[in-house]
Amino acid sequence: RSRPPEPARPSPSQPPPVRPAGALRHHAEALSALEANDLDLAATLLEGLLAHWPDYLPGLCEYALVQLRRGQRVRAAALMREVAARAHALAAHELVDGPEALTAAFYRRIATEFLSTHGGEA
Repeated sequence: RSRPPEPARPSPSQPPPVRPAGALRHHAEALSALEANDLDLAATLLEGLLAHWPDYLPGLCEYALVQLRRGQRVRAAALMREVAARAHALAAHELVDGPEALTAAFYRRIATEFLSTHGGEA
């Protein structure tokens, strides 16, 4: 007699899933800084966000875009390659929590377009 399959468990090497409430609050602060055209503050806020929630994909994507706006094209492309890799690791239809819940496919598309325009490949 076979046993039913055990539920999937995260491997010890994988970080626990993001709990986005705090990340969302930090992301909103960074977006406010961007609206005020304060790129340095936005970058600092996003760096802090990613230090606490390194797997928060919307923050990583936003940080790449901020780095591009600050003239850091090489850094921006490296960050966006990471966005692409993380987004490709998810099911295309999987929703990613952020200021707006968007699919992994959205982040794949953003990364691909960014890299084709600003250097690198997804």
